[in-house]
Amino acid sequence: MKATPLILETKSYISDRIEQTRRKFEIIYSSNTDPNKQKECLIMIKQIEKDVKKLNADLFDDNDLRRYNISIEELQAHRSDKEVRTDINDYQILRNISKQKLNDICDNDEINAIWSYLLFFEREYLGLLSEKNLRLDYGHAFQRDKFFTQFNETLIILKKYGELLIELEDSKSNGNKKYRERLLSIQSKQYRDLIIKTGRFLNSISVFI
Repeated sequence: MKATPLILETKSYISDRIEQTRRKFEIIYSSNTDPNKQKECLIMIKQIEKDVKKLNADLFDDNDLRRYNISIEELQAHRSDKEVRTDINDYQILRNISKQKLNDICDNDEINAIWSYLLFFEREYLGLLSEKNLRLDYGHAFQRDKFFTQFNETLIILKKYGELLIELEDSKSNGNKKYRERLLSIQSKQYRDLIIKTGRFLNSISVFI
């Protein structure tokens, strides 16, 4: 059965809910010593993997929604909210973040926006996730600790991307065409990696909250 238009329009939301369920069973599996419970978790995790493939293939249907306790009304509410909130001015925090360039030669608006937000996030919010300020059970504490690693890895990739831009700028003057083409190829790959890693980091924070 093919997915309905509503499911297709809210795939990202459904994907987040499926990922929440996967993490729940992974945590139960890793923290449980009962072989029967672990077996049940593995069965569910395998089912989740099948459902992810179905969702990506646009074959996820209403019966699959019920497995994750997702109602049609919930999807309709999510779609309506998404349609209304399309202007950045609707987001009080985002519109008040001062924009900062990654470096003097970076004119990519997306990269500069990511850099500005991560600096703001580090200053205003990252500390709130610390063990001192947020006491959690083992499973959630393990998830929380991964955010610090993800955040630092994203910053490192951003800084490397900035260094690559400088290298590209310098390559204009040396006249080595092959070297510049190689740098452009690396830049394209690093850009995609950066966007993907930032998206995963922000999505994992959202799901965790």
